[in-house]
Amino acid sequence: MKRLSLLFLFLLLLLLPTHSVEAREVRILLDGNLVETDVAPIIEQDRTLVPIRFISESMGYDVKWNQEAKEVTISGDKIIRLTVNKPAIQVAGETIPLDVAPKLVQDRTMVPLRAISEAFGLFVDWDHENYTVILNHNTLSHLTSEEKAYFQSYLMGQKEVDGKIRLLQETMNQDFSSLSKSEIQQRLREISHTFQSEASREEKATIPQKMETLQKIYLQSLNSAMEITKEYEESYSGNDKNSALKLLEKFYFLNLQRSETQRVAEAISENRPYVPSESYKATYENQNSQNTGNLSSILENLFQKI
Repeated sequence: MKRLSLLFLFLLLLLLPTHSVEAREVRILLDGNLVETDVAPIIEQDRTLVPIRFISESMGYDVKWNQEAKEVTISGDKIIRLTVNKPAIQVAGETIPLDVAPKLVQDRTMVPLRAISEAFGLFVDWDHENYTVILNHNTLSHLTSEEKAYFQSYLMGQKEVDGKIRLLQETMNQDFSSLSKSEIQQRLREISHTFQSEASREEKATIPQKMETLQKIYLQSLNSAMEITKEYEESYSGNDKNSALKLLEKFYFLNLQRSETQRVAEAISENRPYVPSESYKATYENQNSQNTGNLSSILENLFQKI
């Protein structure tokens, strides 16, 4: 099983977007432009913290620092206050809890980017594949209230789903010598429950016409994720090359669907027409089954060479 797990990891990495193996730094895109910070952003409990200088110089807000109180005051169209080591943000006099508190790192004050950005009405997204925070002053004003409600609901659900897909990948690449069968099954059931719940929510939702393509491809990715989880739960204890090939093939199409979903979402956010990628058109719109056959041949050849 260990040999197959290592082999699966090698092949899976070939199908996923490639990144440097070095420690990754968080990038920030503001209105489509890459922004450099004098101190690199950090990740704390899945939240991005940035130096307060970024808030003033790049985002254009007035920032004041109270050394005695260790308090940051940020002024824009409203006033925001944060205190070092206090997990709360005060927005226009209202106190809202935070997942992570501002902190001092090498004498620099680091503050939670999402909380501040959303308080000022910016659109915030996280691109895990590219380790990038996306900030946009576009507040989706071109969408109707129904379209905006669905789109924001989709973004929230999609973030949770992406987290479970990463956990599924990690699980499939893990050596299970230290885990019992029941522990593995429990983990897979929790992952599957997230996919099923999100798919059920999507199927019951009222979908504005402008969001129909987004929902269609999003559901494709959810169904693929559910199929992968189910098939892996049924076959993980074996050393079956054919099962591994099928799972790798499904993972390829899952990642294609995820990439296309993001492509649709970006077009909606930027209020421009959605243009399908060539890979997606060849696979789904043209119903070209040759792609599946070619992929299977490639994977089979890799198995034989290892």
